[in-house]
Amino acid sequence: MKTLHINDELSQSLATIAKERGETKQSVINHAIELLVREHFFEKVNQEYAQLHKNKKAWKDELKERRIWQGTNLDGLNHAKARKSPK
Repeated sequence: MKTLHINDELSQSLATIAKERGETKQSVINHAIELLVREHFFEKVNQEYAQLHKNKKAWKDELKERRIWQGTNLDGLNHAKARKSPK
């Protein structure tokens, strides 16, 4: 286990959140890092899509591929039937 130093204000916030959630400080920190990792991932995805969109040919190819894959949605099933639960 590593020791990290945080300022007093963040330490107090961490203690408050942990108490209110009924969790340990470590659990709250783990959860916060998991959220930050996801946020960072989607920021990178958005940046890559922005770059892709700037390249007209690449974006046209992307849209073409999406149309091809759309044809596989539900594998020919009627959307209303697909939503019904099996009996």
